[in-house]
Formats: sequence, C-alpha cells, structure tokens
Amino acid sequence: MSLSFELDGQPAGTPVNAPELSLSANWETGEGQEESEISLTSIEFAMDDAKLLNQKVADGLTGGPGIFEGVPYKINLNSKTIFNGMVDLTNDASFVDCEKVIAEIVKEDGVDWLSEVADGISFGSMANNKEIVASDYVVVPYVLNYRPEAFIVGQLLITSFLLTKELIQGVKDTSNAIADLVEASVPSIGLTGPVYNIGAIISASLRVVAQVIYTTSIVIALISIITDLIEQFFPPVRRYNGMTFKRMFEVGLASLGLTFQSTIFNSLPFSTFTFLPVKSKRGGIGGSANGVGHPNINSSIYNFGDFIRQMIQTFNADYKIVNGVFIFERRDYWKGSSSYVLPDVETNQTKRLSEFTYNTSEFVKNYFIAFQTDIQDQNTLENFKGNNYQIISEPITIVNKKNILGKGLTSFDRHLQGDSEKQN
Repeated sequence: MSLSFELDGQPAGTPVNAPELSLSANWETGEGQEESEISLTSIEFAMDDAKLLNQKVADGLTGGPGIFEGVPYKINLNSKTIFNGMVDLTNDASFVDCEKVIAEIVKEDGVDWLSEVADGISFGSMANNKEIVASDYVVVPYVLNYRPEAFIVGQLLITSFLLTKELIQGVKDTSNAIADLVEASVPSIGLTGPVYNIGAIISASLRVVAQVIYTTSIVIALISIITDLIEQFFPPVRRYNGMTFKRMFEVGLASLGLTFQSTIFNSLPFSTFTFLPVKSKRGGIGGSANGVGHPNINSSIYNFGDFIRQMIQTFNADYKIVNGVFIFERRDYWKGSSSYVLPDVETNQTKRLSEFTYNTSEFVKNYFIAFQTDIQDQNTLENFKGNNYQIISEPITIVNKKNILGKGLTSFDRHLQGDSEKQN
C-alpha cells in the first residue's frame, strides 16, 4: 500500500499523523456520504507544508485569497485518489510557531461542506441578488377552506332578513315619495293660469332623494351580507405566487455552483409540487396573484439548508454529489451493488488483522408514523382513518422466541411545519 499527498496542487502535505489515517467503506450510505470515507479529518502539517499554509493566510493581507479560501488537498492510495478536498484554516486551526499547522480537511462537494454553506444562504438573499426572478414563480390557486361557523351564519341570516324587510319597506316609501312629488308637481288653475307650489315641489324632491339614498344604502349592505354568506359556504378562488420544489432546488444549487438532477421531479405529480410561502395578505381574485413566491422569514423554511433537510424527510430521499451534480433520489435508489472495491490491505494496520462489523445496531424493530391533521382545515378533523401507520419487523424463521434481539421504536410525527423524530 502506497499513500501519497498533494497540497495546493504539488506533491507535498504529508501529515505528521499519517499513521492515524484510515479509510472506511460503507455500502449503506446516507445523507450524501460516499462509499469510501477518510476517518481522520484533523491533519498535522509541519515544516514546508506549515510554511505554505501560513503564507496563504498572509497573502490575504496583500490582495490574495487569504484564510477564507480552502487550500486544495488530495490523498492518493496506490495512485488512486481517495480524498479530494481542501484544508480548512477557518475552523479553529492551530498555528504553532510557524512550524506546525493543525487543521481540518473538508471533502470537495462533500456532505459537511454542503450542510454548512447551504445554511449560509437564504431564499430571500438569492432573490435580493437577482438569482430568483419573477419568472421562477408559479401562480397557485387556493381557497380558504373552513367549516361555516353556525354563529356567524346565524348572524348573517338574521341581518339579511332584516335588511330585506327594510328594503321592501324602502321600496314602498320610495314609491310613496315619488307619488308625493308627482302630486306636488301638478299645478292648480288660477285666474292667471297654472300656479306651481314651489315649496311643496322642493320638499317632495328632497324626500325622494333622501329615500333613494337610503334604499340604495340598504341594497349595498344587503349585497355585502349576501356575499359574506356565500363565502361561508363557497369561498372564492384566490391566487398567490409560489415556487415548485424542483425550481427551489435548481436556484439554490446554482448559487453554490452545482446543478440538479432527480428522477423524482421529472414527472407528475411531484414535478408540479409547489411551496406556498406564508402570506401577509389574501391572494388576488381572478387572474392576478399577490406577493413573492419564495419562502420568507415567516415561512416554515427559509434557509436553503432547511429546505434540503425538509425535502429529505418529505420524500424519504437521499443525495450524492457527483462531478458537481447534486443527485436527489429516494433512499432505495442508492441500494445495490457497490462500485467501490476495497484495497487488498488489512483493515486493522496496527494489529495486522482484518476487522469488520455489521450495521445491525441501526436496525429498529418498530416504526410508528403519525400524520397530524391540519387544524386550519376543519373538514379533516373527523377523518382519522389512515392517519397512523405502524410497521413491526419479525424474523422469518424463529427457533426460540425469547431469544429474539429485535428492539427499538422510532416514531415520526409528520405535519405541515416539518417532521419530528423520536427514538426509544
């Protein structure tokens, strides 16, 4: 077995603690992990390597990249690269008398790198930087779905009855006022001809105008009450801007210099799944849509890292980053024959022994999933069928039931604001 190292593109960077390096192979990987991982992340650099790293920090004071740009670092095993990443001098690195530097190494496009940088950007910041534009939004029709309140409906019915009764009386009073105006407008015949009672005409005209205004006000109030009554049973369709999950992935990953790939979102129904952010006002009625479509500070998710974690739980998915492509698929998509071949070396180099372990400690016998109802949608509160789901695994063959070692309970409470997980 031959190990070689490269620091900043040059053959160098052999760590003082190189004997402590170990390579782990994983066939059931998760959360972006690769099949092969370097177990040692803290590297001790000495002599020329330490001077190079110190110089990188000093260059930041004279116009160079400085400490906030990782220094490229590679580890090769038998001429095959088993680690390609960078030296992170920002995460509590120690600089000892310019002769030694102890720092962490971070894998390029690795899970640790992604989780940190994804939490550092938000959809609001991307919109502010014009990385999210209006064409990224989609119009989402929705209704305020709720059960009619009996008390409110009763009030509206009583009010509409009283207004209708008053409208009928107003129509009668208006017709009487018009009749009085007509009667006052008929002149009397005197010796010099027709004589008009101007005072009576003006008085009757004012009564007609006042009665018409009053009756019109009753009509307007009655229309408003009837509209509210109809909305209790048939809410109007409103529209608001949102973003599809697929587009949210694309813009967030583009901000990190990655591209997106997923078969989950290539076809219906998931290709149209859309995030509707928290609204500060009701959406528009008709063809208009109000507000921005990206998550805001009041939404259940805001940072891109929160979004990735939520999508992993929602779709029971996992991801890998391969050659700058963020591949997002269901967990079982990654299960299969491993493409990684473990080098022909003893796994325990200290004792010259081959050691391995089974991942049976990760086995959980009892899974319980509870889907919470939406308290805003009262039509669902009485439909509890299918809200809970439980899976209990049992061995196919049992000799002595008392010796069964399957154990553990994992429960999930799934709701609109995210998932909570509890293990026992």
